[in-house]
Amino acid sequence: PKAMGYLQKKIVEGGTGVWGEVMMPAHPNVTQEESRQITQYIQSLVQTGSESISLPPSGSIIPEPSEGDNVMVITASYTDNGETNALALTGVGSVALQGSTVPFTPTTKNKGFMPVSFEGSDLLLAPKDGGWFVFEDIDLHGIKAAHITTGWQDPPKAGIHFEMRLNAPDGKLIGSGSMPKPVEGQPGGMIVISITEPLNVKADEIYFVHKPVEGEDRGDAPVALVNVRFDSN
Repeated sequence: PKAMGYLQKKIVEGGTGVWGEVMMPAHPNVTQEESRQITQYIQSLVQTGSESISLPPSGSIIPEPSEGDNVMVITASYTDNGETNALALTGVGSVALQGSTVPFTPTTKNKGFMPVSFEGSDLLLAPKDGGWFVFEDIDLHGIKAAHITTGWQDPPKAGIHFEMRLNAPDGKLIGSGSMPKPVEGQPGGMIVISITEPLNVKADEIYFVHKPVEGEDRGDAPVALVNVRFDSN
């Protein structure tokens, strides 16, 4: 009761040194009832130690797969109960979750590769003499392999080799893999890059470095990269 009266008096009359270094102006037009409500609200913000701390709401989402979608956006909102003479407040937040298959775009950062569009899909044509392309902001937690899907009209005459490196074409080597020479009539293949050690990081940049297999000539037939799928199995 004494604290209630003391705070009400300070709200109405103002003062310095009570609310910090900044002077609190007087509010002579605030009524006794209004100052009581303000004081009750201020006191409600103080944790006494006996009150239980509320936990945030929790739950699970099991999305239904849909063809063509590669990003899931989760949006959550929360509205409190408000207070006497105080409107309820609402907060909203969203997070976008990238799918495991990452497509190429016309602006995919690369050196030596040729971006092309075929039947509505963006592809990268792999150079004979080597090069690299980059994916940015990839979460590698739990990832054990990357699969590069390839296709062609005429099969290459040799296999294709790739390395995965962090943040630079000559950065830390985190994995490598090859696709063997395809057999006649094979319409496409898969380059499987095994990650050598667990990486629980979100990489700023992952460089996929293409290096020709020494002593082998792939020929002039173009090889198209379709997408990259990251695998935790």
